Amino acid sequence: MATPSSMDSAILIPSLTATASGVTDATKPAVRGSVGKDATRTVNFLQININGTQKKCAELSDILNENNIHVACLQETRLNSKLHFNVKGYTTIRKDRVSGAGGGVAFLVKTPVIKYIEILPTSNTSSSTEAQAINILLPNHTITLVNGYHPDNSPIDTNLL
Repeated sequence: MATPSSMDSAILIPSLTATASGVTDATKPAVRGSVGKDATRTVNFLQININGTQKKCAELSDILNENNIHVACLQETRLNSKLHFNVKGYTTIRKDRVSGAGGGVAFLVKTPVIKYIEILPTSNTSSSTEAQAINILLPNHTITLVNGYHPDNSPIDTNLL
């Protein structure tokens, strides 16, 4: 069982009733599933700078399951194309750092409970900011969720905002 001190940078937002809507200009998004009448109306989110996933998968799985997390936003995953990362019951949407060590962001989406559309990123190779976005499809709302990471002591490209 995970303790609060083991991943103390986590932010748990329990029982957030989704009332926000989002708009995106993504072209040809890939829909994962469909929104039916039995879709969930309450969505629990977790945000955590995990600082590496490889040795924390079991602990993360415990936190997700104990708190009925529907969508987790992970930063500093430290994954690359050679590393596999899966959590049972969740679909992983990754954006690994292209060059250098560290960094990386990922969404864990509890499927098939949560339906989503991945928003295709714009290419900006000059920025050290890493970000990804999804639209969460609820019966009467769409929530646009952005997951981002920006390394300390590096300049921020305000055009990304």
